[in-house]
Amino acid sequence: PPLTALTLTLENLKQAFRGKSTATLVQHMEKGLARMSGLLGQLLKLARAEDPHWQTQVASVELADVCRASIADVYEMAVAKKIDLGITADAKVLVRGDRLDLAMLIGNLLDNAIRYTPACAKVDLDILATGNEAIGSIRDPGPGLPDDALTVGFKR
Repeated sequence: PPLTALTLTLENLKQAFRGKSTATLVQHMEKGLARMSGLLGQLLKLARAEDPHWQTQVASVELADVCRASIADVYEMAVAKKIDLGITADAKVLVRGDRLDLAMLIGNLLDNAIRYTPACAKVDLDILATGNEAIGSIRDPGPGLPDDALTVGFKR
């Protein structure tokens, strides 16, 4: 029978942790399942976004709240790499958009920043209000996107 992604993951874990304690195996399995759950969530959101009948929930959203929640989601990964993760935000920056879409966007950017930033470094998320615009930026010492990837970096 064909192997599924879960079967392959479990088989890889068996090989990698032969002779290790059950607690270690369970911990790594939990991490793997959490990653897979996150990927499935992103795929479902993508499928919903491409559905012509799906209605996004556009509302006034406080950007700093979404950013703080996104930071909380990646906090453990930052701590594991000893990355100083911070946020600076203007008092109240309101934007019109779908809270879940904004959270997915910011979460993906933070995840990439932490994943590709060297250990013991700093990642800062800045939010600034200028007139009728909100500007968000993530500063990190990671490698960034190569020039040839810039044209496709924000595509599906």
